[in-house]
Amino acid sequence: MTLNRPAQGWLLVSQLGVVLPLAHHTPPWTLGIFALCLLWRVGIYLGRVARPPRALINLLGLGAILTLVGVMESLGTMSALINLLLLAYALKAIESTTRADLTVVVITGYFLIGMQLIHQFNPAIALQLILLTVLNTTPLLAQYRPDTPLRVVRQAMVMILMSLPLALLLFMVVPRLSPIWQIQSPALARTGLSDSLALGDLAQLSRSDRLVFRARFDGPPPPPEARYWRALVLEHYDGTRWQANTPPPRTGSRPDLEHWPSGGPDTPWQAYQLLVEPNPNPWLPSLKGSISEDPQVIALEDQLLNWRVPRHSRTAIALLWPSTSAQAPPLTEAARQRLLQLPAEGEPRARAWAEKLRDQYPDANARLNAIMAPFSQAPFRYTLKPPALGPDPIDGFLFDHQAGFCAHYASAMVFVARAAGIPARMVSGYQGGELSPSGQLLSVYQFNAHAWTEVYLEQTGWQRIDPTAAVAPARIEQGPEAALGEEAHLLSEDAWLSGRGSAWSVQIRGWLAQLDYQWSQWVMGFDEHRQLALWQRWLGGLSLLKGVGVILAALVLLALGQLALTLWRQRPPRVETPVRLYRQTLKRLERLGAGILPGEGPLTHLARLRRGHPELAAALAPLCQAFVSLRYETDSTDDKGDVEQQLKAFRHHRRRFHRALRRRKPAPAGPE
Repeated sequence: MTLNRPAQGWLLVSQLGVVLPLAHHTPPWTLGIFALCLLWRVGIYLGRVARPPRALINLLGLGAILTLVGVMESLGTMSALINLLLLAYALKAIESTTRADLTVVVITGYFLIGMQLIHQFNPAIALQLILLTVLNTTPLLAQYRPDTPLRVVRQAMVMILMSLPLALLLFMVVPRLSPIWQIQSPALARTGLSDSLALGDLAQLSRSDRLVFRARFDGPPPPPEARYWRALVLEHYDGTRWQANTPPPRTGSRPDLEHWPSGGPDTPWQAYQLLVEPNPNPWLPSLKGSISEDPQVIALEDQLLNWRVPRHSRTAIALLWPSTSAQAPPLTEAARQRLLQLPAEGEPRARAWAEKLRDQYPDANARLNAIMAPFSQAPFRYTLKPPALGPDPIDGFLFDHQAGFCAHYASAMVFVARAAGIPARMVSGYQGGELSPSGQLLSVYQFNAHAWTEVYLEQTGWQRIDPTAAVAPARIEQGPEAALGEEAHLLSEDAWLSGRGSAWSVQIRGWLAQLDYQWSQWVMGFDEHRQLALWQRWLGGLSLLKGVGVILAALVLLALGQLALTLWRQRPPRVETPVRLYRQTLKRLERLGAGILPGEGPLTHLARLRRGHPELAAALAPLCQAFVSLRYETDSTDDKGDVEQQLKAFRHHRRRFHRALRRRKPAPAGPE
């Protein structure tokens, strides 16, 4: 059987809906071929062009395959396969003339809809997939069960919604297997921290609103001044850039509470969980001293955490954080020399100032306070648009321009501290985060990127010193938006982020973050361990016999439920409803002295009213005719849609009649 016109129209709409979400993962030439095929399909629908010859379709298909082979290396294997499926989808659509062809196109559309899960899967994407599945089902329904467009869409929605319980059951009971292979998305090369840092780098990073991770604490989250998420320690400076060293792994297989430098068995530990976004780099931002027993994580000597293998998908990790830190072991002579290293030349004014402070303040604590003192005074200011600094950037920043971002302040602090004889290092990571309305979930974005200083004092060990906090306290307590003031719009290249700091936007982002976190925990994070725990809680364990029994019982229940729903939907239309409504109308007529007599039928009653109450009869006539048609001229074999249309007309006439009664003044009945 050939395709009817409604099915062809729905096919055009569904093709457009299926392909649009994949457009930003598709090269222009693929989109061009798809657009050409879509236009051809429009011409067929309008009767302007004929179906293309098979030879032309084969030639286009062969050309597409050869082109994909040529660009596969640049696209990646998975992207090339998606493009191949997309082209097959477009070419098959323009030659479709029968039901079998339509079925192939629709099934291919389902595969393309599923391909969106390769890139991301969140609540918004889940809703989008359901809507696209509904849209992709409409061509089949329009072909096999022709009806009005609204009814076709409604039928498709009912079908998809009826399948969701089965999908949920399969999600929970089908064994969760570890992936045999993973796809490394090219998107992972986007903006992020680097293992080297120049003075202006973090200012550029802070123009990204990409999520880095979310943190959830068992108990109240730490105060803003403690939310320093350490990722890298940068020690070597060549006069232009700071370079991160790679500290060796901590001795021992996994960290334990008794020997970790940040505390011991009596240290108050706070548990928290990170939900980390994909990242091609190995470092794991964490609060200082955090530990994890997860085998995916390596603990490093500088109290840093690294992934054993970079994560290419969203990953949850459980950690412990000590609210107090123990003193670090003494520095070795080699470490001291490394932490005092400076270029042989350059920055003469900064070196001279450091030498002066060293002579003036023999005590390291007093010397450190003297270095920090100018940062809390004008004219130092915090800005994302610092001026060019020249060949001696530290001198230019400290003595000429005195305006910069966190990397400027941290770099200058480390340089002067080292020149003054105090071992120091730069730490980069993230500071702060955005709390959800519940106060338990903290979202950290790329614009929270930060750099600060750690100095080593003989009496106390490593101490965090953040000159940015002295220059712009609001940056630490309230976030970069508050510190930047009129420059807050520079935090992202996206125009909509100019309203990030408003109360309503913060509230909405907070609730969305909470929803996204729960989705990641219970949908994306529903792995084999959670599934086994679920089986253990429900059935006391998992066995083959229990699994088969549960699946069969659930399938039977679902089948019975869907059968009951189908029978309910296919029930014959109720004619009792018009009877009840018509009797209510007759009661109102009875109060006017124009009621129906015992044994009198509707038409006989109407004829009697025409003799004694012509105005009432004229108003009642359409309602009476609609009632007679519904009550006496329909049966269970009539089309359900026609019956519903008659019932709709009956209700309409009833409303009009009641309005006419309200406008009429009651009058006693005349003699008959």
